[in-house]
Amino acid sequence: MKKHILTIFLFTSIIVLGQSFEGKITYENSYESKTKDLTNEQLSSLMGTVQEYIIDKGYYKNIFNGKLNQFQVYRSDDNKFYSKFSMKNVLYWSNGDIEGEKVIDLKITKDKEVILGIKCDEIMMKTSQSIYKYYYNSKYPINPDHYTNHLFGNWYTYVENSKSIPLKIVMDTPQFKSTSTAIKIEELEIKKEIFELPKIPLEPISNFGK
Repeated sequence: MKKHILTIFLFTSIIVLGQSFEGKITYENSYESKTKDLTNEQLSSLMGTVQEYIIDKGYYKNIFNGKLNQFQVYRSDDNKFYSKFSMKNVLYWSNGDIEGEKVIDLKITKDKEVILGIKCDEIMMKTSQSIYKYYYNSKYPINPDHYTNHLFGNWYTYVENSKSIPLKIVMDTPQFKSTSTAIKIEELEIKKEIFELPKIPLEPISNFGK
């Protein structure tokens, strides 16, 4: 079960030319489990149904309302993810250059969906096992240069093609299907202190659950 939770957390934690969006997006998350030892309700409780995504120039932080998930920070200065779970007072870290499954098909569809009254294009990325769909509008730009080494989850592939913050993300993998939909967008001046790490021990993500 812990292995499934870790996989889902890493993939869903997943958060441009000119001025990049700086601020916070609040997403509503839902989950559909594809494994026998995890129900949809358990996933929602553990992972959280609300996610705050704070982003500014190569840094982002995800804050969750789940019983297991607490937060995740990505810092482009060292290209690492730092994840905090409720079960242990440590920060788990992993490298952002872990590529994982390669994209074998990519398709862009214009004006595919309307989110918060905003017309969004869709990027569909298919790998050997999974399908990822991102919905975005150039009104909320992101600079791909800030995420050149962020290969995990094929994030750089997405931002290189969209140059925009996603307003909705659908991930359909062999273990689960998750949907994150923006319910609030706030353009804010973000203080760098929010991306600072707590002074607690660090452990590699491979130690998760041990």
